[in-house]
Amino acid sequence: MRPINLIVPTLTFSSFAYVGRITKIILENFNTNTIDPPANITISTNYKHGFLNIRIDDMVLTLREARFCDIAWLDSALDMQNVHPNVLRKPARIFVCSENDKKKAESKGVKVEGVVPRPFNPLAYYFRYKRFEKKYDVCIIGWYDKPDRKNFDIMNEIVTKLNLKVVAITNYPFKGERYDFSSIDDFKKFELICKSKYLLHLSGHEGFGMPPLEAMAVGVPVIYLDAPAHNEFCKGIKIPAREKVVMKHKLGNITVYRPDVNEAVEMVKASINSYYNDYCYDCMCKADEIFRKVINWLREICTH
Repeated sequence: MRPINLIVPTLTFSSFAYVGRITKIILENFNTNTIDPPANITISTNYKHGFLNIRIDDMVLTLREARFCDIAWLDSALDMQNVHPNVLRKPARIFVCSENDKKKAESKGVKVEGVVPRPFNPLAYYFRYKRFEKKYDVCIIGWYDKPDRKNFDIMNEIVTKLNLKVVAITNYPFKGERYDFSSIDDFKKFELICKSKYLLHLSGHEGFGMPPLEAMAVGVPVIYLDAPAHNEFCKGIKIPAREKVVMKHKLGNITVYRPDVNEAVEMVKASINSYYNDYCYDCMCKADEIFRKVINWLREICTH
């Protein structure tokens, strides 16, 4: 097998760098168990000659700037605008993480070979069947910036009105127990998720969305907004999207969906008081289905 270089936009904190680290763990497991001799696997921000270069990056920016790679594995919440002519003339092998991403790319003439979701950290299996006291009503995970496409203000209004017990892993100033991303590792993150009845994730638009998948992987259902791309894979309580707005972001426009707050309050209230265990098994099954798809895809592209 050729040496593999996972290209990410930055080696510091970002969702793409995080996926890169998880993917490296998976590929190293292939090395240990199925490949002789083992391949050299690196994570970097640049193309490396002689390597199989897999770019894990933003779809819109990669296609707009024709960022070089052999295989592109992309997702984005941004609305697709312009595509670099080189992408259409001599494309890399392009894979995206959701049907919503595929629709956006193909609307601009980009050839997409397939839809491959993101993986979750295999550490989730360590936590899956451990018993944890449900200390929190909801866990909230996500990075807050402006414009507020992840609907943090709405989630804050909901949990405040219901006086919920919340643990949040975010830079948003929720009241109560809150952790910055840089202050905890994945072990602590999964522990906090497992101590929660639900993951509350009302983001208004995602290319894919890692927090719901990782919560599902440990059997914690998601209270989510019926919006791309969570509505393609989430299991739990679906909150209707009642409004759609276009927000101007520094990197481009984003179409953002929002719930009716009063309706969302009543649905979250009913969910907290219901038997969340009814959803747990379906969550784990869906997460496993996604993980198997990613594993099979990585094995195929890296060994052929």
